[in-house]
Amino acid sequence: MSGSQAIDRILVALDGSPESMVALETAVSLAASLRAELVGLFVEDINLLRLAGLPFSQELILPLADSAELSPQQKSQLLRAQAAFARQALQQAGAAARVETTFRTVRGQVPLAVLTASLEADLLVLGRVSRHVGRLLRLGSPARTVLQQGSRAVLVTDKPVKTPNVVMVAFAG
Repeated sequence: MSGSQAIDRILVALDGSPESMVALETAVSLAASLRAELVGLFVEDINLLRLAGLPFSQELILPLADSAELSPQQKSQLLRAQAAFARQALQQAGAAARVETTFRTVRGQVPLAVLTASLEADLLVLGRVSRHVGRLLRLGSPARTVLQQGSRAVLVTDKPVKTPNVVMVAFAG
């Protein structure tokens, strides 16, 4: 088939959120059907760590409306725990589907780190983290950055996709 490109490596951005777990489920399903390698990526948000280092930073604990001091060491420990959760979820899902997986943790600005890592993959799968602003639905910054600046195929999903028979494609430019 001329003009087609095989998908050998799928990158999924993981942060342990429900949205990233949906993206993982979709990425595993696609990797299994395409016999592709699945790479999980966790980004330690450098901006969050810098914020934690400021003397006036506080962590707000909801729904208690309580607050606690925020330190870079505590935030770093929390990020490592999130990364461990994401790694375990990737390994378990990959093993169940018999998909080869690898996992990477990088430190940086989340949108830029995801964009950079996506250059090494044939497909990037992201969970849709978005916010409603009025009637408009806004994508999270990693999805916006990759869609605006990336040169790879991107799948942004908010519902698990099980080996789709129909795929909707949007092409901009």
